[in-house]
Amino acid sequence: MNTLRILTIAAMTLVLSAADHVKANGNAFVVNGKWAGTAFASTIDINSDGIAARTFVVNAYGQDRFTSFEGTADSGLIALPGQGNCGPNAIELQAFGTFTFRGRNNDALFADVPFDAPHLCFDPANPDELLPIRITGGTSRYAGATGTGTLRLHDIVRLAVPVIIGGVAVEAPVMIETQGEFSLSVQ
Repeated sequence: MNTLRILTIAAMTLVLSAADHVKANGNAFVVNGKWAGTAFASTIDINSDGIAARTFVVNAYGQDRFTSFEGTADSGLIALPGQGNCGPNAIELQAFGTFTFRGRNNDALFADVPFDAPHLCFDPANPDELLPIRITGGTSRYAGATGTGTLRLHDIVRLAVPVIIGGVAVEAPVMIETQGEFSLSVQ
């Protein structure tokens, strides 16, 4: 009975190990998960609009492949509520960002917001935006990885400060409760 148990454990270990080597054997995979944590304004300003980007290292969960979701996210103001292509209570934003999905063995899968991503419509009363991302490589088992994915954002601004952009006063987020879901299709 001990021999059967040892063989079963060995077989399961081989199957799980083989599934993690994406590029080595050409297998693609899809992973769906969630994240939650806090993002803070940083000294980085990706789009040079005078509002700091948010940086974060937050827990990833709901799947077995990644333990954290890390990165820098910024947005450019396109239109205030009632002025753009969003609803009467939503701010229209252009998203910018670079992200890392960190694996259990410190392997990293890299992703970026594509330059042609659709604008976000951020409604503070009902935060729910869908952002496409592009997979751009990684380290170790994810080296050379490609693919696409989405981030569904449910961010809540916890602290904001007033700033002037183009003569208009807006609230710039300084601390955000960031939470959401991700879906990745990796080749």
